[in-house]
Amino acid sequence: MNFEDPEFLKLYDAGGAKLFIPGYAALHRMTVVRLAERVPEDARILVVGAGGGFELEAFARMKPEWRFFALDPSAGMLELARNRIESLAASHRVDWLQGTIPEIPRQNFDAATCLFTLHCLPDDGSKLEALRAIRASLKKGAPFALADNCIGPGRKQREKLLPRFRDYAVLSGAEPALAEAARQANFEQLKSTGITPRREKELLRQAGFRKWDLYYAGLSWRGWLSRA
Repeated sequence: MNFEDPEFLKLYDAGGAKLFIPGYAALHRMTVVRLAERVPEDARILVVGAGGGFELEAFARMKPEWRFFALDPSAGMLELARNRIESLAASHRVDWLQGTIPEIPRQNFDAATCLFTLHCLPDDGSKLEALRAIRASLKKGAPFALADNCIGPGRKQREKLLPRFRDYAVLSGAEPALAEAARQANFEQLKSTGITPRREKELLRQAGFRKWDLYYAGLSWRGWLSRA
């Protein structure tokens, strides 16, 4: 997936993600509910994979006192996010970093989110390194919300679950050809990046997170809330 491709950016900015992810907007609201249980009113939240800006926009609208540190490796995706935040007149509440997860500064954030990002990284140590970097940036006991497409790398699981990913998108209004192209791209990518829910919980444990629980599920998508 080319996050700098103008056509991809145009599709994403138009809300393409919600066509493929069940309960996309609801997950943002649920995430705010869960984080708000454990953070101060003026919390500083690390948003990993902030490009596009949909979760940033939702968080900023729902919690006007929260401040954010937004990270993404894609300049194009960050530009979309900046535009969304500027439209809310909330630019003063966000610090930006174009970079990768290991570059996250250790600033004792009150909470962190990583929504629909970790499944892009290979399970060759990269996922674990990313989770450890997020853990190191958080205050002790801080909540961490992780949402991911939990499809394992095995061919049989990809063959079984990815048609549902495609068919949901079509029923949501995606062009059939686009949905099928996304299925094919994910079929190849998940050979190296795919993990099962069980593996994801094990990676969280290895990274030092604890007391995780499932707070979101939609087809193969899973959302975990854990503590640093």
